[in-house]
Amino acid sequence: MLDVNNVYGSFMVTKVFKDILEELEPGVHQFFPMAVYWAGEKIADNFWLNLCTRLDEYHPELTYPRNERGFKNPSKAGPIRSSFQRRRLVVTTRRSTNSPMATRFPTHMPSAFKQPG
Repeated sequence: MLDVNNVYGSFMVTKVFKDILEELEPGVHQFFPMAVYWAGEKIADNFWLNLCTRLDEYHPELTYPRNERGFKNPSKAGPIRSSFQRRRLVVTTRRSTNSPMATRFPTHMPSAFKQPG
């Protein structure tokens, strides 16, 4: 196993990684002990990592500034609009209908939600 594993969008780390991070930033992050099993056999004792800091870095030449709505790369064409209708979901995007994705990406589908009435 790796020292850092991405599991469902979170991180599971080894004791070695935990100790290094605790040395660099003591008491900042949360670690929860986890046992890792494979085919019913315990293969490792790791830790679920909850990062408790967030850096908001800005480099004026390499990134876009945030606009009044908080987005870093606003589209000049405006926001994407979506609406729910009784029988289908309609998504209006700015992509061309001649693109190869237009035939593979449906713009309507049966609703998975119960409709009133």
